[in-house]
Amino acid sequence: MRFANNMRMLFIFCLVSIIISCGVADKISKKNTKSDEKPSTVPSKDPASLPLPEDGKILQLSDLEVPAGYKVKSIPWDDLIKSLNSNSSFYNHRPVGAPPAGESPDDCIKSVNDAIWVANKVSARSYKSVDVSDCIKKSWSAFTFSRFTAVMKSYSYYTCTGGDISAINNKKLSDGVTFDCPQLSRRTEFVFEIEGDGISNNDGTRMIMKISDITYYGTKSLGGCTVSSVNPNEAKNDDCIELNRHLFSAETSMRGELIGETKEYDLEKLSFKGIIDDNSSDTNIWHKAGTITLDKNDWQGTVNYSGSMQAPTFTLKNTTTDEVKTGNLTATPSTGLR
Repeated sequence: MRFANNMRMLFIFCLVSIIISCGVADKISKKNTKSDEKPSTVPSKDPASLPLPEDGKILQLSDLEVPAGYKVKSIPWDDLIKSLNSNSSFYNHRPVGAPPAGESPDDCIKSVNDAIWVANKVSARSYKSVDVSDCIKKSWSAFTFSRFTAVMKSYSYYTCTGGDISAINNKKLSDGVTFDCPQLSRRTEFVFEIEGDGISNNDGTRMIMKISDITYYGTKSLGGCTVSSVNPNEAKNDDCIELNRHLFSAETSMRGELIGETKEYDLEKLSFKGIIDDNSSDTNIWHKAGTITLDKNDWQGTVNYSGSMQAPTFTLKNTTTDEVKTGNLTATPSTGLR
């Protein structure tokens, strides 16, 4: 449906904005920071050395799964490979290109990037909840709604070992402040939910719909993904995952009689194993080593790395048709929109 596609694109823009703006970890200085101080076994009374409480989590483990009753949305191969080539998670330093003319993230999402970091030396957190109902509703002009709500929530939590991340205190998510941290644990959560009950202005059809979008970066147990840096290399822990989940449900009726029902989902999950990056040069486009396991709707497989300048190989299988595809990813410049 057209309205579903519109909302999907909006979420994609929003997802990119959150991942980029929350990606302070990607902007860490690559210095091999050393400390002469050894961890003390005696609790310190200095608040700057104690992690901030994690008091803003918005996701539970069940949110990383697809609820019963939803049907997977099939992805054609051409769309899948295009998606993989344009996914920055498969890169170390993705090439940068110019954004397409006239395209930019929707204004509705900008306020969520105003979340302010609260940080001390060893930890940082940010939380923001924004009611964007009035703004989002404008893109649904084909319907007259008796009820419409749209809410965005974001939460990030970092901990640092052997460094100092207090520089981001009182900064916005979008400020892109850099800091030195040889071992950073990072978790980011984002939720975008829409509910509405409206009448089509074209044919009088009533639609009751619900959209739920989640993006998550951390560990399988909702902990922080730890990245360790020893100049010039950076290594990601093997329990790190990245997940994007989109749920769409709608009931349509005419004069009180149900005429259609849709419950479908998109799910992308990346699991990282042995991922190492060589940050000695921005021309090191790909991860240096490791494997990314991919589950994306009705496709499963792996992407394998064997050098920073060598395009990774993939082996992917369609779980519905058993079709197998192999090949190499193609470096595709980022345009700021995913």
